[in-house]
Amino acid sequence: GIIRDIHERKRAEDRFRSLLEGAPEANVIVGRLGQIVLVNARAERLFGYDRHELIGQPFEILVAERHRTPGSMQLTDAIGPLELGARRKDGSEFPAEISLNRLETEGELLVSSTILDISERKTLQDQHMLLRLGEQFSRFEDVPALAQYMCEELANYFNASRCLFLEIDHERGTSTVHGEYQRSGPSQLGVYPISMFTPAIRHELEAARMVSIADLSTDLRTADL
Repeated sequence: GIIRDIHERKRAEDRFRSLLEGAPEANVIVGRLGQIVLVNARAERLFGYDRHELIGQPFEILVAERHRTPGSMQLTDAIGPLELGARRKDGSEFPAEISLNRLETEGELLVSSTILDISERKTLQDQHMLLRLGEQFSRFEDVPALAQYMCEELANYFNASRCLFLEIDHERGTSTVHGEYQRSGPSQLGVYPISMFTPAIRHELEAARMVSIADLSTDLRTADL
């Protein structure tokens, strides 16, 4: 038999757990295969889970579906901060900033993630962006020039691969693309029948709402196309 004195190691683990529990930010510790092994009280409150519901689950359970990448937490170096959509137990989402750091224990590699709710910060940034756009409106004398400017600014701000500015004509049943931004692919400037859109998308366009699509193949409003 071999007997080892692990008193110091246990004391260190207890100190680490105490510091983690008292941290003002949400902290989630992830194992080598991307499974959650430890969370603190702040993480429970932020995401609405009891910790026993999270232990053993993949980290992606806390990430909005459009941002999920299986195995993304199997990391070996510090990364961050990353901005992405986080997902609570009730399905609601919020913008989050996540910083990742490597933790090395005896024979095991862990990843520590610190998660901040940046909803207020993003709201202020969005307000400043809208004010800045509004201040530029008087520069433009025609709609196409204004539409083009709006598409480019919004696409850059949201890091979108494509942005279109449409005019909906209810009587004629048409949609006219006055401005566009695209990283690749053919231009979509022109006039199209509203019927080309799915009913869900058409309903939002006819109500003059902005339509945001993260992934055409998975968005329920477009997946059938």
